[in-house]
Parts: sequence; C-alpha cells; structure tokens
Amino acid sequence: MPPLIMKLVPIAVAALALPVGLSMQAAGGHRPPDAVARTISIDPHSIVYPMPGEYLKDGRPQANPKVERHLEGPLEIMAYQVSAADYAACVSAGACRPAEETRSVPRDAPATGVSYLDAVAYARWYTEATGSQWRLPSDEEWALAAAERFAGEFEGVENDANNPARRWLTSHQAEVELNRQPDPSPRTAPPPRRWR
Repeated sequence: MPPLIMKLVPIAVAALALPVGLSMQAAGGHRPPDAVARTISIDPHSIVYPMPGEYLKDGRPQANPKVERHLEGPLEIMAYQVSAADYAACVSAGACRPAEETRSVPRDAPATGVSYLDAVAYARWYTEATGSQWRLPSDEEWALAAAERFAGEFEGVENDANNPARRWLTSHQAEVELNRQPDPSPRTAPPPRRWR
C-alpha cells in the first residue's frame, strides 16, 4: 500500500477518505451532515493480522495463519461514528435506503441496521456533500485502525474432533474478553463502564 493519508468514517461498517481535508466539530456535539468530520490521526504502526478466509486441515477448520502488516503513513479516522441523524440526512436526500433498525435510536447514537451496500451509498453521498473522497476501508485497514482491539471475523481456532463446541466457545470467550457494550451509545453519553 503506498503511503496515503486516509480518513475512516465508522458507520456500523466504516468508510475511508483519501484526500486531506479540513475538519470541524459543530457546537453541541453534533455536526451538520455537510460539514467535514472531525478526525484523529493514527501514527504508523504494525499489527499481526489473521489472513481472511477459512482454512481447513483434513476437512476441519483450523486457525488462520497470521501475518504482520505495517501502516506506512498516518491514518486519519473520524472522532465519532456516523450518527443516526447523519445517516437519516442521506436517506432524506434519497441517496440511502432507510436503516433496518427497529428500535428507537437517539439521533446522536451511531447509525445501526445498515448493510455493506448501505454504507457504500452513504460514503458516496458523503463524498458529494463534503467535497472529499470517501470510501469503505478494507478489513486490513480497519484492523490497523483498531489495533489491539481488533477481533476479526477470521480468527479461526483449531478444531477438536472430540469436542466440536471448542471452536465456538473459544470464539465466544474472545468476544467476552473485548468487554464490548451490546448497544451503541450516543456521542454525548459518558464512556462505557469497565466491568471486572
């Protein structure tokens, strides 16, 4: 990957931008959808990344081989995920399908209930609204942005023929150890409490 300055837009899935642009945060913690988002910069670093795909040995799932990846240049990521209000602006403009979220979500909570194609449509609309080029990141780019908190879809574990539940239990335990909150929090919410 050539050295680029990128901007990530988290939206249940994330989006990425190539050019450098000005960023701002609107008063009151919410920005109008046509403003360029506030970003933070992530310094170049390396991670050990599980290769995508499913790996089998004698027909049984195996742990994915891992490779070291290095971020060549700084990575800019939005300070906040795309909010439900931001996504609703895209829907109102006719550029995005309505989110499939059935619960009532605060306007400043992260947008949820959107598919990959919905996120692509949002990135395309956001490009037009802001004048900056935005796109979705690759899984590897997202892993680099998340660093040690990354738990990819490709974290296969070796299968025990005598205990087929081992793979699921190991995957479940890895998710529990990440201490993730089950629901998105509004931008104005206090940080999630860490449980011990």
